[in-house]
Amino acid sequence: MKQLSLFLITLVFLSCKSSNLQNHSKKVKEISNQPTDLFLNFTFYLDSVGFICDVARAQSIESDLNHSKIIHLNNKPFFVLIPKKHEIQRTKQFLKILKVVDTLVVDFKIFLKPIFIFAYYYRQKKESNFIEDGIIEEWHFNSKSDALKAFTEINKIKEFVYVNTYSFILIDENKLYIFHTRASAFKNTLQKIHQAFNERLK
Repeated sequence: MKQLSLFLITLVFLSCKSSNLQNHSKKVKEISNQPTDLFLNFTFYLDSVGFICDVARAQSIESDLNHSKIIHLNNKPFFVLIPKKHEIQRTKQFLKILKVVDTLVVDFKIFLKPIFIFAYYYRQKKESNFIEDGIIEEWHFNSKSDALKAFTEINKIKEFVYVNTYSFILIDENKLYIFHTRASAFKNTLQKIHQAFNERLK
């Protein structure tokens, strides 16, 4: 009888251990080391409405992308940004110099928490003297609460980060998305792209 009881206890223990390992595996899968399918598929949508990625141009006009690692998914280039080198951190130093940071209650530490930041640069396919372009960033956090915190904090300072331009911020689960461009003249196009992406989140 004692041997039967011991055997049953062992089975229960092994079952619980296996269940815990499976649950842990599911949690790990939520944090991917590459852009989401949603983000990847959206780049093909951009192709369909007249935009392409131009790595050489991106690296020549965007300092954050100039020295960033590039990964390719389905022949699409994504820049891998480093949180501590992101332009938000440069903005923090700028605000300190202006002493604006003393009047703003901003938790800049949250911007160091993303596990990965992927960026995609797009520009008009049609060559002209006036080329509209922009960047979409996908930030991966460990939790929804961190993504929400980052969303709240960046909305306090986005006018300082993206000076004389426009930006739109979205969150989806543990992901934060930033849409920005380098010229205010591109606002309408940026807004349409942001809205098209937002529709895919619904």
